[in-house]
Amino acid sequence: MQYADVIGVVREHRRLKAKGQKARLEREGCRRVLDISVGKHAREDLEKMVRGGTVVALVHTFLLAEPKSKRKAGGRRKDLLDAMARIEKRGGTIKDVDSGLTTANNEHRYALIALATEQLARDGRGLRSHINGRLGRPVKNFPPEVWARAEAIWNNRKLKTWADTAPGLKALGITPREAWRKFGART
Repeated sequence: MQYADVIGVVREHRRLKAKGQKARLEREGCRRVLDISVGKHAREDLEKMVRGGTVVALVHTFLLAEPKSKRKAGGRRKDLLDAMARIEKRGGTIKDVDSGLTTANNEHRYALIALATEQLARDGRGLRSHINGRLGRPVKNFPPEVWARAEAIWNNRKLKTWADTAPGLKALGITPREAWRKFGART
């Protein structure tokens, strides 16, 4: 898709640094990149630069929303949709570089809005799925021989308290609490 005028837009985000966004946009062919982070250019400046045939390219479309609009009525979603409407009213097209969706095609436009609102809700975090890896501590899987030795330590009458069993269990990688869950009360 070739356009005469492509403006890349970056905004500093805690998960997506502006420098990385700028490099990605330059690889996509943006000659001008505008930083709309706090204290830099305003989003209004971007909207004034847009004319018929202009493409506004973002790594992720949700970055177009003003972070401070969270406290306003409608929140960041309304702010994003209003900004997109103003750009489109001036004849511009919005392109999400990561997904390749643009507002030039109506079907893409609806998919782009759905994607952007989902990303706003997650605040740029990735999807949590089995593909991305499970969150939390990995499950301990011990062979039966280790459990047999742990049970022998747990039920040893010479060891009077849980604290006495802890060093032997720790050498196997098992905590007294895990032993209690597995074997029940000490006999």
